[in-house]
Amino acid sequence: MANVKTQTGELNNAQLSSLLDFAQKLNGLRSVDDIAWETVCYIARYLEVEDCIFYAMHVTKPCLVQLAAYGPHKSALREILNPIEIQLGSGIVGTVAQTGQGEKIADTRLDPRYIVDDAPRLSEMAVPIISRGRVFGVIDTEHPDLDHYTDAQFAYVNLITQQVAPVLASVLLEQRLNSTDFARHASTSFLRVMQHNTMTPLSVTLMKAQILNHGIYGDLSDKQQQAVGQIIESTRAVTGMLQDVFEYVRLDSGNLPLVLSKTTAQAVEADVARKLSPLLQAARIRVMFVNRVPQSPIQIDHGLVVKAILRICQVASQDMHQNDQLLITFQRSAHELVVEVQNYLPAISRAKLQTMLRPFGNIRDDQENGLTSRHGLELILAQQSLRLHRGELEISNLENSNLFVIRIPL
Repeated sequence: MANVKTQTGELNNAQLSSLLDFAQKLNGLRSVDDIAWETVCYIARYLEVEDCIFYAMHVTKPCLVQLAAYGPHKSALREILNPIEIQLGSGIVGTVAQTGQGEKIADTRLDPRYIVDDAPRLSEMAVPIISRGRVFGVIDTEHPDLDHYTDAQFAYVNLITQQVAPVLASVLLEQRLNSTDFARHASTSFLRVMQHNTMTPLSVTLMKAQILNHGIYGDLSDKQQQAVGQIIESTRAVTGMLQDVFEYVRLDSGNLPLVLSKTTAQAVEADVARKLSPLLQAARIRVMFVNRVPQSPIQIDHGLVVKAILRICQVASQDMHQNDQLLITFQRSAHELVVEVQNYLPAISRAKLQTMLRPFGNIRDDQENGLTSRHGLELILAQQSLRLHRGELEISNLENSNLFVIRIPL
């Protein structure tokens, strides 16, 4: 079988077979630590480097923590020696976590973002671990030689993180479902079992389809590539829907505690922009942010609020076309933070507005309405997340647009 070409290099059959073995092994791991350690060891062996670190996003703070390491940080007991934290946006690793874009640095001496850990090295490569647009961590590896990492190595590590991301996301969700408070409910205990029994085979299907798409079993025809692409897209869609269902049940049962921290409206806006812009740019939808909030601290669950805003933006941007505009405005009074999301599509009828806020409710309007279909789950998840803050979601129809208003008491 001929070698398989990627956009940035060529992978041989041995590498692809090794990747398939690694993907299958990942699916047998049920803890975040095991996934992290298995990943760094596999990458370090492939790259033949002395330093490889798995950084994970902190549960409650906007930073990354060292979770597993191959090299000087590693101990015989799989423990990190003197682990460090990196703030989101700080250094090369923090930047990759913030932007979601991997980087390959040929000479770290010329990059002011470089952070020396145990010893200075001249080359660095950092690749994000992303599932459904969310960054779960970063793989970081360094080498003492200049310009050590090749484009082919960068492409291969990206393939590895694509295998790691859905498994890591599934295990983290399972751990949340296994929490003591949540497991008290018989219905959620059933869902915990269902989550494992559905997400695991879906992860396997996605991984094998991705590897098949890279030609491990031979070159694919155009029709075969199209079919495999549809399998990957559909599997991701079903996986995302199931994750939303599990989150809905947890919100509905009142077992999602708020993690309050000091932040700013500017930080919330920046986080929303970073995660939303790539999605809208792919569809060539313009997004405009207007911030009328003073630079002062607010006390909210930053992650939960950002996620609620993103859900509303995704609903508001559905059925928008190239060059359509989405306007997002941040305002603040003495007592509340207000975020307005406005699209410029035909107004939704009042009768349909009530349907939108029902779980799993579909909207099917006539041809006069630009919003041809809508699924209520995204909105109800956003609404219930806001209720944890004693906030609310309002939807109103204007003459030539629809306005989604978030109100959060401060």
